[in-house]
Amino acid sequence: MNEETKQEQAAQEVAAAAQAQSQGQEPQVKGESGQNQPQADPIRELEELRRKAEALERELKRTREEAASRRVEKKSLEERIQEMEAALNAMRERAALEAARAELVAALGDKTAAEAALKLARADGLVQVEGEGARVDLETLFSRYPFLRTRGAPRDAGANPPATPQLTRDAIAQMTPEEYAKRRREILEALAKGLIK
Repeated sequence: MNEETKQEQAAQEVAAAAQAQSQGQEPQVKGESGQNQPQADPIRELEELRRKAEALERELKRTREEAASRRVEKKSLEERIQEMEAALNAMRERAALEAARAELVAALGDKTAAEAALKLARADGLVQVEGEGARVDLETLFSRYPFLRTRGAPRDAGANPPATPQLTRDAIAQMTPEEYAKRRREILEALAKGLIK
């Protein structure tokens, strides 16, 4: 094609585009394949790109805010889980100590001695936690602290049984009617002798 033909063709395209635009149609441009294609309007494309960019920016902002709120929620849930696990462990330890205390009371027969023995056993690491309960290594505990093993020997009353407790005004006031009826003679004699205080 020569120069003249190219210029004519370009002039015809411009005229067709102007006519299409005046009629409200999109201007058509012949592509390399020779077919009509709509002419791109750079201002419209720029506005469209700006709208898309603003929409993406809003979506990104919303996503960031949602992610931040989920991070805060996750952190608070993790803290709550840690608190609950700590409380559960404390309850298990308390239950294990109560089981060990009961075992020592059964072995020693005295609550005060059992409490002291429990403190010694915990200090020496002789309390073993097993599941929900605990076990005290009594053999090792008694070998380390032999004074724990000694118990008060049972007293033999022999031929003389222990005397009944002395009567007082408070003791009489706390008696049941049946007990008072049984001990009425004793109470009257004690009153007559002046022994009740």
